[in-house]
Amino acid sequence: MKKSWYKFLGIHFILWSIIPLLRGSLPMDSIEAIVWGQIGGLGTNKHPTFSGFPADFFYWLSGGSDWAIYALSQLFILLGFIYIFRLAKLFLNETKAILSVMLLEGVIYYGFASAEYNVNIVSLALWPMASFYFCRAVLEGRKADWAWFGLAAGANLWNKYVSGILFLAMAMYLLFTRNGRKQLKSFGPYCSAAIAAVVIAPHVYWLYKHDFFVISYFMSRSGESGAWYGHLLYPLKFILAQLAAGALAFIIFFVAFFGAKKQKNTMSHQKNQLLFYLGILPLILFAGTALISGSPLKSMWGSPLLYMLGILLFAGFNFELKENTVNKAIRGVYASMALLGFAAAMVYFLNKSEKMHFPRNDFAYQVMEKWKAETNNAPLPYTGGEIWYAANLSLTSPDHPFVILDTNLKNNPWVADKDLYAKGAVIFVGRPDDYASAHQKYLAVSPLFSQNITFKNRIGKSKSKNVYFFIIYPGGGF
Repeated sequence: MKKSWYKFLGIHFILWSIIPLLRGSLPMDSIEAIVWGQIGGLGTNKHPTFSGFPADFFYWLSGGSDWAIYALSQLFILLGFIYIFRLAKLFLNETKAILSVMLLEGVIYYGFASAEYNVNIVSLALWPMASFYFCRAVLEGRKADWAWFGLAAGANLWNKYVSGILFLAMAMYLLFTRNGRKQLKSFGPYCSAAIAAVVIAPHVYWLYKHDFFVISYFMSRSGESGAWYGHLLYPLKFILAQLAAGALAFIIFFVAFFGAKKQKNTMSHQKNQLLFYLGILPLILFAGTALISGSPLKSMWGSPLLYMLGILLFAGFNFELKENTVNKAIRGVYASMALLGFAAAMVYFLNKSEKMHFPRNDFAYQVMEKWKAETNNAPLPYTGGEIWYAANLSLTSPDHPFVILDTNLKNNPWVADKDLYAKGAVIFVGRPDDYASAHQKYLAVSPLFSQNITFKNRIGKSKSKNVYFFIIYPGGGF
């Protein structure tokens, strides 16, 4: 079975790091992550900076290769697979532990949606890591595991704030179960909390120094509460979206073990409690935020929630393993991989949206020509506004201008106002109507420029649109 395990890891990595090369450009979130890494501070205008550092490093190390970012996504997913396997072995035998990971190939977050490197992809590794050390610390009493758990918890929070949902579920386990309360009488949980606090403290201090302006991003993303029925509709839609995301995993499991003999569940009450608190409760808590607020949740926010799906299935339906059923499950895994791989390839091949096939080289060349003409061939130090265009220009232009992530300079503490006005910038706006309000935030700006871009899919079907930008003239602010 170990041979099947290693084979699965290798095939998954190769397939899902190569198929995205059918895209003509990196995904939006991936480009943004690289920019965060280049900023290199303790925070950004959206998330903490954890995911940005490996993105920038891999992109720099590869000389600007798109494949390096796709491979980075799969490295995080493989790291997550390894920790899920280690976690599963605390509850299941080795064969079931391996199959519980392989079943995740039927969850779209681990394959079909994995090309877009972002904070959610990183969570697919960090959630299982934290859960493994927590569970082993609780079950086996290893003091070192509490320390490792603290590091993993701090890393999770420095990656994405909503990972706090997982730690809330763990805290509830410690408070509401007899064994959990027993742990609270030991040094371990407090050691973990102290280490996590030390890890995340620099970022918290950064937030404090900058008036927690990142909160405005979450307010804009969560949406406003609507009619009363939203309190019921939105959590239900979120839960159904997660079940749909794992539909193929359910199908593989029940088809493979249809008719198999069910064995008596001998798992301890303590382990069953851990499976509930870490595998099911986070989904309930996540949906509960929509129940309370009446605001919609984006389905992609739930990407790390299904990490224990395979473990839960094998624990809840304790089927007897036989060679034919194991082989049937493995064949189902690869059939799912092939199906989702083909679907992803067709999307990349046929889709002609600008976010899929953006002509960034031609785009950067034309923008830079306009900048040079307007500034007498001065180097371009800054770009900003619409992040998609600004980030593409930054990564592609020979000048690699520093990106202003938000048109409000107060939300860009890594940019010095005086330096910006002394050296100039290119600022992108979404529509011509946006120019009037955007240019008033800056001094000495140009008229609005328009650039037409054309993007094509792999069979030559094309679309075009106009991109709008203006220039902040060097030295115009003084």
